[in-house]
Amino acid sequence: MSNSRKKGGRLITTVATEDMDTSEKEIHLENYMAQSFPIQLEQLAELIDTDKIKPVVTKVFNLEDVKEAQRLSKDGHTRGKIAISVLH
Repeated sequence: MSNSRKKGGRLITTVATEDMDTSEKEIHLENYMAQSFPIQLEQLAELIDTDKIKPVVTKVFNLEDVKEAQRLSKDGHTRGKIAISVLH
């Protein structure tokens, strides 16, 4: 468990949690699976915009570097999401 988590805090994740030991810091652990419901996406955007939650992004790749992004994803050693930027 990361030392950056506050005692008594909350960790919300989309990955498997069976191997995570949260007892040491009394952390409340939740799994969350987002679906593309517009109202939920609006609520998530509001939470991000107001700094109530902060998504963890490992790296942002340009579209032309998508193969490198795929390799990083397959390696399985990322802490957060891998994003692809399609804006120029």
